[in-house]
Amino acid sequence: MNDALTSSHVRAQRRHVGNIVLAVCVGAGGATLLALLAVVIWAIGQGLADIGGTLGRRDDASDTFVAAVTGSVVVSLVATFGSVVIGVGAGIYVSEAMNRPRLTRSIFGAVQSLASLPSVVFGIVGMRLVTTGMQQMPGLVAATLTLSIIAIPRIMLATRDALLQVPNAMRTASYALGATRLQTVRDHILPLAMRGIAGGVITTMARTFGATAPLVMLSLVLGGEDAWPTLPAAAMQAVVAGGKSSAELAGAAVAVVVMVHVGLTLWAGSLQRRFQREPWS
Repeated sequence: MNDALTSSHVRAQRRHVGNIVLAVCVGAGGATLLALLAVVIWAIGQGLADIGGTLGRRDDASDTFVAAVTGSVVVSLVATFGSVVIGVGAGIYVSEAMNRPRLTRSIFGAVQSLASLPSVVFGIVGMRLVTTGMQQMPGLVAATLTLSIIAIPRIMLATRDALLQVPNAMRTASYALGATRLQTVRDHILPLAMRGIAGGVITTMARTFGATAPLVMLSLVLGGEDAWPTLPAAAMQAVVAGGKSSAELAGAAVAVVVMVHVGLTLWAGSLQRRFQREPWS
């Protein structure tokens, strides 16, 4: 009887402690989320004012801002879509065509490690590309190659995750009807997984658009007119220069990066949620 009472008392204490820990975690998470949301809203609101001030002056800062926006859009699009063919193709081949489970796990483990590296590491890689045997590399090529190294592992992982969510019954039914592996992937698996892959590609595009460290490091190495104009590099140079117009330029650049990143991330999340709600998933 005493043992039963003691056990019941211990369970009650554990539930009480668990509830306290849960409340603390929820409170800390909620406070962090609210603080992050407040910072993002403040940055966007202040940045919109800075954008208006920068574009309204019609001076060198305005021209720099327009060139940086255009340059960031171009390098992000080229790096992302240039990586789609490699990333999606490699993801499909390793996931669907390679009949070596151990090798497949090893490859995706290495890809996961690359995708989890901080962006400053890729900036160092980009600097090495420029400072070694490729000194004459144009700024656009250097920036595109550096961001492609960031994009390819993430696109491969997004492709794998989307393909894994397609049930094996789809593959079995296709093989039973006489389709080859290539026909099964091309005509049945890939169309079903396309929405999930698209979500991963858009998320990667947001990451490449806001990749600050690699672009800033490349601009420092190339310098002057050789560096491709981007928003992170423009913001860094404006902060170094100082002054009211430079401060507005930096704020405007940061605001555009934040707004584009948030917008693309929300769009990608919407696509992936719709993909996960498919009736066959």
